[in-house]
This record gives sequence, C-alpha cells and structure tokens, in this order.
Amino acid sequence: MMLPASRRVENAWMTLEQRGAPPAELLSADIYDSWMRCISFGLDTLRPPSPEFVSPAILRQEQQRCSLVRGLALAEMHTLHQQIAGSNFMIAFANADGLLLDIISDPSFSDASNAASIRPGTVWTESICGTNGLGTAAHLKRAIVVHGRDHFFSRYNNLTCVAAPIFA
Repeated sequence: MMLPASRRVENAWMTLEQRGAPPAELLSADIYDSWMRCISFGLDTLRPPSPEFVSPAILRQEQQRCSLVRGLALAEMHTLHQQIAGSNFMIAFANADGLLLDIISDPSFSDASNAASIRPGTVWTESICGTNGLGTAAHLKRAIVVHGRDHFFSRYNNLTCVAAPIFA
C-alpha cells in the first residue's frame, strides 16, 4: 500500500532526525536533493540559524540593479494581490541569489510568527534557510513547490512556497 505524501514526508523527517539522512524513496527527487544539500552545508533541522539580512544600502543597490525586471514584477505582484486578497498569502520577488527584494502580503500573513523573518533584505539561500521555495528555485533554476514539511526547518512547516525564477 502506497503511503499518502504527507505520511511519506513525516516518515522522512523521523528518519532524518534519527539517522541524519532521509530515505530517498519517501521524498520527491527535488526535495530529497535539497535536504541532502542542506545536510552537506552542515545545517541541523533542530538548530536553524538566525535569518541573515543585508544592510539597507546593499538592499537598495540590488533593487536598483534589478530595476527593469523589478518594475515589471512589482506590477504583476500588485495585480495578483488584488486577485487573491484575503487568502493569507505573501508574494515575494528575489534576485537570482535568493536575496528578497520586495514583498506584498495579506495582513493576516504579516501578523504570523514567520513573517518577521520574511522581509526585504533577507537572504533565502538553501545554505542559510534550508529547503525553501526561493532558495531551492534559485539553486535549481526552475520552478518548485515546497509544501509544509518539505521545508528543512520546522519553523516553515506551516507554509507552502511556490517559486519560479525569472530570466531577464
């Protein structure tokens, strides 16, 4: 009998915590590979590092460097915001290195405990934040969905992240 996806991920978490590595057959290939990268970076699911922020000057510099594509992305983000308002969401735009440049979020999401670490200037690479939508998409150079317990750190297990790179 095939286990449901949620149960497979739960079993993968238990094995990761007990043995230090997940079994490949319980996870999608992308999530398994990301978890293995996180382990190779020395990340520990029980001890997530503090979020890393760049200085306001570096953030402004990167926002200016990406100004053309950023302007187009912000217009689309505002349109999407109007379409899904009230559904406890966040829309984010990051550079190719996983540096979060802009966010638009629903007030209910902004009040959530995780929201404090998800703001412009935060670095969302896998080497810092583990498996996550922005960092994993930046690494893969293609779209990814990271749902719930697919995240390497449990503090993000209540999130579903959908990310896709933009090639300008």
